[in-house]
Amino acid sequence: MRTVLESIKLYPGLAGFINGILTRLISKRVWINPNLWKGFVICCKVVITAPTSFSVIITLPKPQLEDILTKEPGLKPKLFEYVLGLPTAMRSRAKNLLSLFQEQQQQMQQQFIEQQY
Repeated sequence: MRTVLESIKLYPGLAGFINGILTRLISKRVWINPNLWKGFVICCKVVITAPTSFSVIITLPKPQLEDILTKEPGLKPKLFEYVLGLPTAMRSRAKNLLSLFQEQQQQMQQQFIEQQY
């Protein structure tokens, strides 16, 4: 994971390639190995600047996604915006994840109410 992190810092254009690596790690259940999981979480934080990386993160099982959002709370608002911006057909796939974003939903509702007055 260290090599992946260093390469993305030096060559941001590799974000798509790195997302492929992250996808493979998810299919291999990376969360089983604590050291790899820690590196995976850090990598998600670094790669998150690329919009395509959100599509990788939402494929995680719900408990692992909750773990990432707990360890890196800064990802939550960005990921919430991404899920809301998905086309309707794709949003249904991420619908079960919306319960993780209750804070963001409440904030949006409160902002909407404040704008009405």
